[in-house]
Amino acid sequence: MDSNESNKDDLDQFDASVLGTKKYWDEFYDQEIDNYEDSKDPGEIWFGDMVESSVVKWMEKTFRERIEEPLIDIGCGNGHLLFELYESGFRNLIGTDYSECAINLAKKISVDQVSNPDDINFVASDVLDPACSDFLCSFLEKKQSPVFKESIKCHKYSFVLDKGTFDAISLKPKGEESLTNSSDLEERKKDIDYEARSKYAQTIHALLNSEKGVFVITSCNWTENELVDIFLPWFEKIGIIGHKTFTFGGVTGQVVSTVVFRPVNKC
Repeated sequence: MDSNESNKDDLDQFDASVLGTKKYWDEFYDQEIDNYEDSKDPGEIWFGDMVESSVVKWMEKTFRERIEEPLIDIGCGNGHLLFELYESGFRNLIGTDYSECAINLAKKISVDQVSNPDDINFVASDVLDPACSDFLCSFLEKKQSPVFKESIKCHKYSFVLDKGTFDAISLKPKGEESLTNSSDLEERKKDIDYEARSKYAQTIHALLNSEKGVFVITSCNWTENELVDIFLPWFEKIGIIGHKTFTFGGVTGQVVSTVVFRPVNKC
């Protein structure tokens, strides 16, 4: 049984949602652009300040000597995570999103917040497109810094971050018009594009430097163990980033999970 079938059989807990469609996010960020132009409010911080701050502080502490190596945020939205990393000293940052509206918003905010526009670049791309990894890695060919020359040599990223994007992909329907109004959960589950999950993992794997690449994923839909199971064919867990916990019925857990992976094998 391949990984896609395993995910479908063992982790089949969601039904398809508009949150997994490009149309939804285009409309969402189109409104966010209007809000920013009216009030300079950058908009939503997915999972809140505390979760984002935990990820940024962990990155800064763990990779203090690697802050100039190439880093890409998948599904960057308004770019807030990258702006926080920039404030912490990280450079050579790229944000990508399949919503042109999200990229336009991030670029507008960047003009107001980033002193050197070459330090953060935003580009539209679809992580589920087979050509996506080649397209995004092509940006590294233009970099000349000797600090991360090994990443440049292989045209790969040292760091790939995701905060909520895989959650949305996990809800992706097979087509924009395939969502059913059925009240039957099993019927709605049939609309899920399970292949999108493995396509995502393969693209992330292709983006990363095979020797020292690090993949940091934050999710509110999947637990630590579930993320490990999902990405096992392409990645192995090397750590976690802790967040605020809660206790219910004598069991302690987290609302949000952040798992740190490194790539295994070559695609």
